[in-house]
Amino acid sequence: VHYYLSCDIPCNYHQFLPDALNEGLRILVYAGDRDLMCNWMGNLAWVEELHWKGAAGFRAAVPVDYRLPKGKGIGDLKSYTLPASGGQLVFIRVNGAGHSVAVDAPQGALRMLDDFLNHKL
Repeated sequence: VHYYLSCDIPCNYHQFLPDALNEGLRILVYAGDRDLMCNWMGNLAWVEELHWKGAAGFRAAVPVDYRLPKGKGIGDLKSYTLPASGGQLVFIRVNGAGHSVAVDAPQGALRMLDDFLNHKL
């Protein structure tokens, strides 16, 4: 276990994300609701504390139920887009997924990435 954990080099992205959002980039953060290593509550708390122009709007946003086209639930989605620059922060809690969302919830992961890349979130 130690060997595998020693290869996982943590990086602090909180210092880069606010400028990226303010300059109009779109950022997707997602976490499985069964992930113990990077749990969704910690990830949500992290993005809610980012200091960017849309921080208040993101914190005030109400999570919505995010579903596949045939109605199966993917999870909860929270999003805010800056009107001027188009910078967007999206957070998705993926139901039934652990640390490897694409393995645990492949349909939801594919839909999430497709929707994000095609500006549907």
